[in-house]
Amino acid sequence: MRSSLVTRGRACGNLLGLLLLASCGGGEGEGGSAATYTVGGTITGLTASGGVVLRNNGGDDLTLTHDGPFTFAKPGAQGAGYSVTVLSAQRPFQSCSVSAGSGTFAGANVTSVAVSCVVHNLVFFTSTTHDGNLGAPPSAAFAAADGICNARAQAAGLPGSYVAWLSTSTANAKDRLGTSRGWVRTDSLPFVDTVADLVAGKVFYPPRADESGSVATTQIVVLTGTQGNGTAQAGLTCADWDSNAGGMEVELGFSDAGGLGWTARGFGSCANQGHLYCFGVGSSSQVSVTPAVGRLAFLSAGRFAMNTGIAAADTLCQNEATAAGRSGTFKALLATTTASAASRFSTAGATWVRADGVPVFASAADLATTTMIAPINVTAAGNVPIVTLAALGAPTFSTVGTAGTTCSNWASNASTDQASLLPADSSVPFVPALSCASGSGSLPVVCMQQ
Repeated sequence: MRSSLVTRGRACGNLLGLLLLASCGGGEGEGGSAATYTVGGTITGLTASGGVVLRNNGGDDLTLTHDGPFTFAKPGAQGAGYSVTVLSAQRPFQSCSVSAGSGTFAGANVTSVAVSCVVHNLVFFTSTTHDGNLGAPPSAAFAAADGICNARAQAAGLPGSYVAWLSTSTANAKDRLGTSRGWVRTDSLPFVDTVADLVAGKVFYPPRADESGSVATTQIVVLTGTQGNGTAQAGLTCADWDSNAGGMEVELGFSDAGGLGWTARGFGSCANQGHLYCFGVGSSSQVSVTPAVGRLAFLSAGRFAMNTGIAAADTLCQNEATAAGRSGTFKALLATTTASAASRFSTAGATWVRADGVPVFASAADLATTTMIAPINVTAAGNVPIVTLAALGAPTFSTVGTAGTTCSNWASNASTDQASLLPADSSVPFVPALSCASGSGSLPVVCMQQ
């Protein structure tokens, strides 16, 4: 009888322990460890030649190379949070977004994270150069140029089909893009969304990358035969790409230019060498830019009379910023005979950003070295004027001006005096000098927030 009572007593003790444990909430897995749960979901739209890296909670990375379900390796505890983001796309032509990517674990594995990927068209300039004779009669000029583009793309391992941005006397470059939409550079930076934006000069970053993703740090001259509106420049197509005669001329674009200068910046001899632009076609996914946070930089819509002093330029900048609803203090990016243009601004703060959200310097410190990633060719109101020159006053942003480069310290509009100027649509500035009487003695200025 005693042994029976002992057994029953132990059973009651065990039952009491379980009841006490239950009253404290339980929540343990097998072996007494806390229950954990995984987070995952499904990815769609990933191309066979692409790939994406997802990250959970800032440190658990997962590389995916094909569509389907996925699960992160590291589990989370009951009540802990999860936050899934796209760390990077492994190919520049693809972008991915996450929905239902954050929350807390509530007693079950999470399988509802949805990652959706889209494919964008690529744009690049060829690393190879060519003269005005592309080696085919006019009737086959496009086929020859497209062949060059596709050969360069294939050599770089880029997917898709490509057409050259060229016009002839009977066909316009803009029409060669068909219904395609959304182009990014081969280094992943967005170029432009629609053909309508393209011919209106509303490009994000200039097309400075070649097929390998190498970004030019100097001006690259590109054969286009095409005006800013995407149509042929009459008489400047090298006899429809059948002539390299020195006496014939061709419309040229500069790959460092925004606005319309990327396709129509000047003209040169058909005997000279130039690169080609190549546009991927076939995709119609929207391309946009995530607005950067920083100080505003813009091109003035009004003009600065170059004999009215630097204070007048500052007033122009401040008035236009205020009219656009922008707070803060704004000054003109102008050199004087005692100070550089860059010295008027602090390079210790945030970088400068255009009104369309595109940063013009990778960091504020790049102002001192005149190293730009996008031109300052957008006004405070977000417009893109067809303007190519702005007053500057020195060869670089960090150079002190002279009387001979600043219209006598912005006190003269005489034709015998000169000013160093900034091509406002260029991200690799070269600084020509013009008479202080140019443009009736007035030019736009670049305005920047203090």
